[in-house]
Amino acid sequence: SWLPICRDSIIFLAPIWAFDQKLVDNPRINRLEDSFILWKDVVSSSVFERTNIILVLNKVDLMSVNSCENGVRFADYVISYGDRPNDFESTSTYLRKHFASIHKQYSPSPRPLYYYFTTAHGGHKFPLKISSHDLVSTGPRVGAAYNWEGYVRLTSWATVVNAAF
Repeated sequence: SWLPICRDSIIFLAPIWAFDQKLVDNPRINRLEDSFILWKDVVSSSVFERTNIILVLNKVDLMSVNSCENGVRFADYVISYGDRPNDFESTSTYLRKHFASIHKQYSPSPRPLYYYFTTAHGGHKFPLKISSHDLVSTGPRVGAAYNWEGYVRLTSWATVVNAAF
């Protein structure tokens, strides 16, 4: 299991742009719902009780342009969204709050949550740069319950959990 190697911080990448897509290996499961499940597993783990968690809501530009602005209704895929406006500001706020709610409800003890929105094509607001020599590939993830290809360990302080990147 990869859990014991995470010590200081975890960077969790959540592809919010994929709200209207299904998992390739299990087409019955929505990719965003899969990210929520993996998020719950990570934040509820007692192994990470004292670990800082950084939530990266990833590829927001693709969500904005390719989905919300092209008439794809967020509420058609996320029932709990209800009758809120189908615009990027409203959907991204909902997602941030939903991830934060899971974090608060399932964390073994209170801890801060850091979050950032990032884009696929430039304009990143993420405050650190990661070079390839800082990363060590740990191979594919065992099992297909979640849609991520594996995880990467940052050699001194963090683990990147790639949820359906």
